[in-house]
Amino acid sequence: MPFQYENGDLLFSDDGDFAIDVYGDLADTLEDGLKALSQSIRDRVKYPAGSWSLYPDKGVAFLPFGMYNLEANAELYEDVIRNALTVDGLVFSEDLEVDVADIGDDIWLIAVSVLTQPSPLNNGSSKRIFFLSFDQSSKKIQYY
Repeated sequence: MPFQYENGDLLFSDDGDFAIDVYGDLADTLEDGLKALSQSIRDRVKYPAGSWSLYPDKGVAFLPFGMYNLEANAELYEDVIRNALTVDGLVFSEDLEVDVADIGDDIWLIAVSVLTQPSPLNNGSSKRIFFLSFDQSSKKIQYY
């Protein structure tokens, strides 16, 4: 049975800034039970290992694994992302699926699927899919 990954956290923008609610207070993730998980996945994939001094091992190092856009690269990226998300229990490996596909022009589409227990806080969802893209030329990550 999948784990219930609901958790509360401060809400951050895609750029890592604090989000402010309509009352001028710091916003949180409590309205969406999986938003904190979504932020953690985004941050671990978006920022390279060593970006945070308190957590130097967290993050993904997107390195050019040999030649561009080969199927072997996709498998390596999948393994690197899977390891970054499971190494400390953020997501359990049995609840996680990572798919990486070359969509052209040195750009990779990354789909991270997490199985979860349905609950009112996650709108009864048993699976949440997070999408990102990685531009291998510029080394930039875009989160959707």
